[in-house]
Amino acid sequence: MVKVLSRYTNFAVDLKFHILPEFKPIIPSSRLSVSQWKIPTSVVLADPRFFEPSHIDVIIGAEIYHRLLLDGFIELDSNLPILKETAFGWIVSGKCSNTISCHSAVTMVCSNADLEKQMMRFWEIESCHSNNILSVDEQQCEQYFAETTTRDANGRFVVSLPTKKTVLSKLGSSREISLRRFLSLERRLHANPELMKSYTDFIREYIELGHMTLIDPNADLLSSTIQPYHMPHHCVVRPESSTTKLRVVFDASCPTDTGVSLNDALMVGPVVQDDLYNIILRFRLSRYAIVADLEKNVSADTHSSNRPSSPTDFMAKQA
Repeated sequence: MVKVLSRYTNFAVDLKFHILPEFKPIIPSSRLSVSQWKIPTSVVLADPRFFEPSHIDVIIGAEIYHRLLLDGFIELDSNLPILKETAFGWIVSGKCSNTISCHSAVTMVCSNADLEKQMMRFWEIESCHSNNILSVDEQQCEQYFAETTTRDANGRFVVSLPTKKTVLSKLGSSREISLRRFLSLERRLHANPELMKSYTDFIREYIELGHMTLIDPNADLLSSTIQPYHMPHHCVVRPESSTTKLRVVFDASCPTDTGVSLNDALMVGPVVQDDLYNIILRFRLSRYAIVADLEKNVSADTHSSNRPSSPTDFMAKQA
């Protein structure tokens, strides 16, 4: 905390300042000729050498700026800056020519291009914000998302998978490996009734929420022009977890008989989360922080007639 005092009035204020390792703007950008300016001799300038290029010492926030302004106002000429009385003395502010802006002492606004650039950089640093540079693939994925994402009558977002057409055409059959892994999962569940119940509850909830639907086992999917994809799934058990002890994993990275997986055929978009460094910096700015988990939508219609009796009646299939 720093106490800022005026040399000309009784004004005083306590302020907190950020100390920057480097801040290079110079105001004005070049020396001004003020010999013809008719500044009254009774005016006490806050910065008597305002016409000489000099580094900025302190930037005062707008929260106290208007408290500094007093009633005095003098207009020198239509092509010259104005004089404004403040608690720190009189300041000079305004355009001195078509290319040079003149601002002295506590003036907060400036049209000097270099200063604006430096100030923008300063606030970017203070806000802990960084701009991501997207690759060509990430830009295409972003564009695809913007062009295909819609909302239905219930307000839900409908998102299409951003596929790579050339890779998707190489997607082979995954039925055999998915079936083998499913039978292995089934044996594991039958050996652990508690785990089987948790897995069954998860599958039922997914269908109730509309995240998946049952298919007709008698349907001739091979007659379709679209190659069906059988997605293996398994569970990860974390007994020490206080929230989700069972997590079901749908393995879209499992390769088909051509060596290409569904994930291989999908475009990869940019990372939407902030990097950890920015999160930690932002975490320290406030006194309190709230940490929470987001849960899946629970407002979907229930499809009770399509419930499987157990995980053995279900095998994820996606066309």
